[in-house]
Amino acid sequence: MRQVFLSTEDVEIIGWAEVTEKMSLTIEIRPPDGTIGGTDNAPDSGLSLANRIKQVTPNISDIVLIFNTDDAQFFKALKCIHN
Repeated sequence: MRQVFLSTEDVEIIGWAEVTEKMSLTIEIRPPDGTIGGTDNAPDSGLSLANRIKQVTPNISDIVLIFNTDDAQFFKALKCIHN
């Protein structure tokens, strides 16, 4: 996912992080203005992080990119974002 955005001229990547247990604490202390997450490597961890971000900061923009064409994965992402 990072490679796609690096080649896009009008998108600036100002941070990059792997999903870790410390991520929730960081989000609570310094909430982002928006996030873009993916489900390419570990689908459940990416969706869990999106869900946690929405719980802590419900007013931010959160985009989840789904690389799997499985409908179950898509509906799981929708549920996560709209909870």
